[in-house]
Amino acid sequence: MNLFRLGTALAAVGVLLVGGSVAWWQKLYGEVAAVLGAQAEPPLQCLYSVAGACGQVIELAAMVGANPYRPGFFWIGAVALVVGGVLEFAAKPQQKRTSPVQVRGEGVVIPGSTPHGMSAEEWERFNAVAFPTKSKP
Repeated sequence: MNLFRLGTALAAVGVLLVGGSVAWWQKLYGEVAAVLGAQAEPPLQCLYSVAGACGQVIELAAMVGANPYRPGFFWIGAVALVVGGVLEFAAKPQQKRTSPVQVRGEGVVIPGSTPHGMSAEEWERFNAVAFPTKSKP
């Protein structure tokens, strides 16, 4: 099983659940505010908790037949998002490092690099002298 893909899938499910929960929370508490005639934003604590007035609003919504917001979906999404992110990070495919050093015959060439003060031609001559290649007789 590929842990990187599992992490990606969990993170995607987490994003969907958290996003859906935020939309559901805003809808329910927006409707409650409209019924009460309030112009306030929905209480943020009700996004992740059922304590105090949040629990009362949920119970009242259930009693009148509305679909009450449940913060459990938010928490499941948040946990899936975090676990997915950790799995993606831990199982991230390692990038292959390639060495820029090339071996030609018996000589060593480092592309695109010359010592300071040397032109490319001088560097080539130096390499030819320092690392001579065997020539055919």
